[in-house]
Amino acid sequence: MNEPVYNYKDGNFSLDQAGSYILLLQVNTNSFAYAVTHNNKLLAWGNAAIDELLNPVELKDLLSAGYQKVITGLPATGFTLIPETIYSDDHIKDFARYLNVQADESVFVQQLDSENRIIYKVAANPAEAGDVFGLENTVFGVKGWIKAVAGSNPSDDTLYADISGNRVFFLYYTYGKLRYFNRFEFTNADELAYYAALVTDQLKLQPKRTSICLSGEVDKDDENTGRLAQFFAEVDTTNLTILQLPGTVAPHHILSLAALALCG
Repeated sequence: MNEPVYNYKDGNFSLDQAGSYILLLQVNTNSFAYAVTHNNKLLAWGNAAIDELLNPVELKDLLSAGYQKVITGLPATGFTLIPETIYSDDHIKDFARYLNVQADESVFVQQLDSENRIIYKVAANPAEAGDVFGLENTVFGVKGWIKAVAGSNPSDDTLYADISGNRVFFLYYTYGKLRYFNRFEFTNADELAYYAALVTDQLKLQPKRTSICLSGEVDKDDENTGRLAQFFAEVDTTNLTILQLPGTVAPHHILSLAALALCG
């Protein structure tokens, strides 16, 4: 899938004021998206090849400015959730064995919510990109999205999905608690619908009584949404907003990136 190109810059945006700005970075395998914010307002948004983060040319000024804070979301090649009740730092290596970590992958651990830790692995190139602003400033790539959904009083008849390229994350809550979180890779709308149906079956939900709330690289009238709508009660894009956005920026397109602001 071709990655959409986003580009926005507020008229008041000035790198001279970078010391009061927050830079959000969401790294993917071959690219990254960035957002610059101030007082919860979006000032700049765009994306570029990952090489631009490692060796900046066109974005050199933007990436070399002295920001108040930088938060970088890293893409996981694999992950597992560990309940807080059984988690122990002494057993990280034991938990990581479930991930089949390769020699060129790095393992990270962090608290996902009050009840779960997430252990995840990241490939060499994205990990190197994350280290540009310090690995201590990195988080699990969609941690912000999870926090945003969790804080929105999620409904137990709604499945939440975030699409990035050929990957989709599914998230489900009951009584305000995380019950399901997983990721799948798909190549077309039929496969996306299949995985959505698979998740609802695992959760013992009835598709015709279940809604899907979408965010990411998706639109109301695209093929993926249309295919899902054939099976589920309601399919729509989210209107959940984390930042003050201009009218030209759809909340669902930027949610996962903007929600990294919740991780600082």
